[in-house]
Amino acid sequence: MLIGAEILAQSDVAHLKMAEEIARFHHEHWDGGGYPFGLAYSAIPIAARITALADVFDAMTHPRPYKGESSTDDALAAIAALRGKQFDPELADLFRAMVLRLQREVGDLDVYLGQAACESPFIRVRRKMASTLKGSATTVRSDALSQRHPLSVRVPKGTPRARAHRARWSHRRRLNLPVARLRAAKRARVNAVALNRRKALR
Repeated sequence: MLIGAEILAQSDVAHLKMAEEIARFHHEHWDGGGYPFGLAYSAIPIAARITALADVFDAMTHPRPYKGESSTDDALAAIAALRGKQFDPELADLFRAMVLRLQREVGDLDVYLGQAACESPFIRVRRKMASTLKGSATTVRSDALSQRHPLSVRVPKGTPRARAHRARWSHRRRLNLPVARLRAAKRARVNAVALNRRKALR
């Protein structure tokens, strides 16, 4: 929790500053009985107070490896019981009224919230970035494919220009070989030279 808050604190982006407050303070309780700092009342940032409500509601209404899920009514009843203790009483009342209203208007909260999350500004920006990067990558590949290899240019064979082309690209291909293959090739050349010398001395 605190490690995540420290990572988020490195950013100057306003939304990430709010995320830092949430990570650092959403386990604080309205009456001061929470952790890690024992803050109380309005000393707890409002974003953390709201997230505390959403966090508990989500944990209660979805199954976990160690427990089953509770009904929405049971979760709201538990939040009401902790009103003024763990939760900001005013926010707890607003949260309960909002959940009941959404149940009446949209029915399945998970479906509604999932659709809303997909259309959030963050997701829209991420999609735009992915599309832009994909487009850039396609353009780069197209440009690379459109450029003809120098050796494919029609140059009369045996001319100095043709020999220069061939030597330059042969050298580049050698540079692109893995180091292990280069070393093996060097050893083979050394061995061949040594063998030729021994043959000459016989």
